[in-house]
Amino acid sequence: MADKAIKQQDQVKEIFKVVSQDYDHMNDIISLGTHKNWRHQLNNMIPFTKDMEVLDVATGTGDWAIATAPQVKHLTGLDYSPDMLEKARPKIAKAGLTDKITLVEGDGTDMPFESNTFDIVTIGFGLRNMPSPEAGLKELVRVVKPGGIVVIFEASQVDNPIIRPFWHFYMTHIIPLFGRTFSDHPDEFIYLHQTIDNFVSKKQLKKLMEQFGLTNVKYKNFMLGSAAVHFGRKPADLISEPKTKSKSKKK
Repeated sequence: MADKAIKQQDQVKEIFKVVSQDYDHMNDIISLGTHKNWRHQLNNMIPFTKDMEVLDVATGTGDWAIATAPQVKHLTGLDYSPDMLEKARPKIAKAGLTDKITLVEGDGTDMPFESNTFDIVTIGFGLRNMPSPEAGLKELVRVVKPGGIVVIFEASQVDNPIIRPFWHFYMTHIIPLFGRTFSDHPDEFIYLHQTIDNFVSKKQLKKLMEQFGLTNVKYKNFMLGSAAVHFGRKPADLISEPKTKSKSKKK
């Protein structure tokens, strides 16, 4: 099982190495430009304050980190792909946030942080690329402080029976067309979007979050249910055990 997880993580790293050059451009196209509005809506829903230490897991090219950092004391962005982090660095510098954001290369299922460290932990479109949602959730809960909040924004299957056929057509026909037309690496982008079908449902993710000890778990749909944000709070009396630090590389 461990070997299989390592192999999958290496595959994900290789995929993001390939797509990193096209990623922001393709994200604009595939989301029809709506991802910028999603981040604005999300951050209005999350109770960030200026004294908070925040972790953004699967930070990618840094868009959510850049949107969040001005609202908090400091933000750490973790990603498994060094190539994605390299794309994030000039964007962070251009935004004037170099002192507010620290980038760390590391595995979201074995994070190089002390337990009970961050006030809020976010992850956007990253949980489904991990070996299992359980492996990711275990770490998200471990590193957030007691009383802190875990925020998971993830693509999802559309539940509405009227909308679902149109969504399925978009995913199976339009996205591959976009990939072939606008990217030099269409197969990798198509693979990333195919992972949505294999991921847990919104209700299943809510149940998993509760099983890992989070309370007041709730979720809200975005884009007709094609994505959803889940919120969960770590109880004040849930203190995670210390963990030996994993290897990491600050960027």
